[in-house]
Amino acid sequence: GKIKGDITLSGNLIVGEEGSIKGNVKADSISLSGIIEGNITAVSQLHLTPTSKLIGDIDVKNIIVDEGAVFHGNCKMEVAEAAVTKE
Repeated sequence: GKIKGDITLSGNLIVGEEGSIKGNVKADSISLSGIIEGNITAVSQLHLTPTSKLIGDIDVKNIIVDEGAVFHGNCKMEVAEAAVTKE
C-alpha cells in the first residue's frame, strides 16, 4: 500500500517491497523493503533490505543495511551511556 502522512506507533513496522510512505516514521523496530521518503526514528532497530529505498534522516539505536539497499540522508545512532567513557 501507499501512505502519505506521518506514522507513529508503539510496536514494529514492516514495509513490504510494494509499500511506500511519504512522511516521517517513528516505531520500536522497522523493517523496510519498499520506499520511505521522510525521517525515521527507530527506538530499537532499523533493517534496510536489498530492495529498500530510504530518502531521509535516521535516528536509531541499531541499524542493519543489506547490500543493494539505497539510503540518502544522515544517520544518528544512540550510544548507550555505559559505553561512553569520560576522561
